[in-house]
Amino acid sequence: REAAELEAGLHNLAQVLACFSPKPVHQCPGAGAAGGMGAMLLALFGSVLVPGAAYALNLTNFEAQLCRTQMLITGEGQLDAQSLNQKLPVVLARRARRYGIPVMALPGRYVPDSSGCLDEIFDVIVPLTAWEKAEKGGSTSRLLERAAMHAVRSFLDG
Repeated sequence: REAAELEAGLHNLAQVLACFSPKPVHQCPGAGAAGGMGAMLLALFGSVLVPGAAYALNLTNFEAQLCRTQMLITGEGQLDAQSLNQKLPVVLARRARRYGIPVMALPGRYVPDSSGCLDEIFDVIVPLTAWEKAEKGGSTSRLLERAAMHAVRSFLDG
């Protein structure tokens, strides 16, 4: 029900934005990000949208830091097929791979994609949900700690 309400709200937003822009901004790549923020920026200000993860990594000179890195550990609320659409963990992993750096993902939840691409991008994926029952309602930080220790052990054991 909530998803239907949200979808209706976004549809309404697209109709309102159509009044401000000659092109259908809701169909532009990236326009739906951050709850439609991209569409609003396009329609109201004529902004140019760029992939946020790549932009932020380039801005912070991320690749220069990789030369001193032995392992990259990243997280995400949910790692799934949508993550392949230039979301930060996948962009991080692909860049680290160029330098032969192993990458571990510690998502809150993991939903494998049908193509198996996520399993190829990350050396180890350990979702926090794997530890929830064992911790019996433990804190997120404790779940993250357990998942990280397991991920590193899994990687070292090969």
